[in-house]
Amino acid sequence: MFLKNTAQSLYFMLISATDGSVVTGADVAAYVSKDQENQVEAAGSVVELGNGQYRFDGTAADWAGDELGFAFKTVGAIAVSLSVSTKIDESLSTWYVSKQGNDGNGGHSWADSLLTITQAVTNAASGDKIIIGAGTYTGDVNASAKELTFISAVRRAAIVQGDTDKALWLDDNSTVIGLQIISADLAMAQGIYCASKSNVRIIDCYVWGKADGVWAMAAQQLRIEESYIKSEYDGLLCSGGRNIIRNTVVETTGVDTNEVRAIKTGGATQVFENVLVKAARSATASTNVLGFDIDDASVILRDVSIVVDLGTNASGDAVALDIEGVTTASKVVAQNVIVRTSVTHVSSTAYDIVLAANQKLLVSGCFYDESKVDNSGEITQINSGWAAAVNAEVDTAVNSVLGADITAIKAKTDNLPADPADDSDIDAQLATIVADTNEIQTKLPAGDLPDAAEVVAALMADTGITAGGTYTFEDFCKALGAFILGTWQDKGGSSTVQEILDWEDDSTVILEVEASATSPYKKTTKK
Repeated sequence: MFLKNTAQSLYFMLISATDGSVVTGADVAAYVSKDQENQVEAAGSVVELGNGQYRFDGTAADWAGDELGFAFKTVGAIAVSLSVSTKIDESLSTWYVSKQGNDGNGGHSWADSLLTITQAVTNAASGDKIIIGAGTYTGDVNASAKELTFISAVRRAAIVQGDTDKALWLDDNSTVIGLQIISADLAMAQGIYCASKSNVRIIDCYVWGKADGVWAMAAQQLRIEESYIKSEYDGLLCSGGRNIIRNTVVETTGVDTNEVRAIKTGGATQVFENVLVKAARSATASTNVLGFDIDDASVILRDVSIVVDLGTNASGDAVALDIEGVTTASKVVAQNVIVRTSVTHVSSTAYDIVLAANQKLLVSGCFYDESKVDNSGEITQINSGWAAAVNAEVDTAVNSVLGADITAIKAKTDNLPADPADDSDIDAQLATIVADTNEIQTKLPAGDLPDAAEVVAALMADTGITAGGTYTFEDFCKALGAFILGTWQDKGGSSTVQEILDWEDDSTVILEVEASATSPYKKTTKK
């Protein structure tokens, strides 16, 4: 009797023990059991194929048990029974590769490990895991037709050293964890190739490609995390949709003399979060070096740093963000993005942002040099006041410092104006507020805040606080706090201070400060 399990079918052959002839016309009954109890008749049926061969076509429910049983009965013969386990043996879906292995081994343990990753791929079925021991494994690995998981037994100790064009070629739903992937030193060689694939995961890997680190054009739901991707030409090429790159470094060293890019992306939403992008030129060339090359894309950049440095090499231009749209307008949202571009050669120009016509860029809490912007599109500032407004943690820290200052003032001024002798303490604490505010201001882009000292002086003069006016010191501190924590917008007018305070019902507080004709500001905030 010969058995073969293929998907949900079971093939078998009946041979007579008396003379070795095939047995035809057998009556076969099939049943399903769990833990050899609660046996029920199988939903599937047995089909006689001829020449002693039979096939059981089982259903999903038949294979959901622990055991399949069969009873065979032929004319003039004693009934014979057979049981087949349907439990999945996890050890048989895990393959081990080591430098001490042999491709003739079974491959299901370290003691019986295979020698090459390629042999493990050949033996494996979709859904299997391949665990790789420390060492360098030379030769491209083509896993483009099987959904597999590759794991380095020791972080970054297993190295795939490619020898032709694609060091590691992946299929849909594949995962790579903890490996080094290094392409051949050939002009068009790539580290990881997963073009047009879906749900590929690259986690905690170092990937180097002579031409491209990771080629994932038209990929869907690509995830790259905790990895370092590097190339002499393009570090990462990804388009398609819903791709997410997190906590990763992507770099081009610019050895190639063509236009080089750390990241080229396009298509539906691409998310880059906590990513360091590095681009350089280490050869003399006449072409540009780009941090991000964004084309026909919707891209979200969050907590991203982009550094493009051409050094002293003669080259084209250094561009941190190059945003274009050939067939559709690109839409890019940049939050907490820091940009630095640097050139020293007279033939090169540094651009922090190049925005083509009809392209849109929304920025919030970003740091870039406006003199290095070539804008033919539309740049919109979100929360264009304090950068801290887009960062809750910074907001909390700032509020805490300023709140402590104001609390200290209140402790000394509860009896004002009855205790004017305490003026020196008040002046000292006001100076502390001014210093704190100015210190924070120096960390923000120029022009985001009015000069704090100027506003404090205007407030004190116009409210009569130093001349014994009716405006109480507590009200002044509340108004000052509202000013410090507010968002400012231009408003023209004369030198006056107007205020509407309604602290009792926690409603809106509006304070307008017009310190001079050349320094107008308006603020609206909540208590």
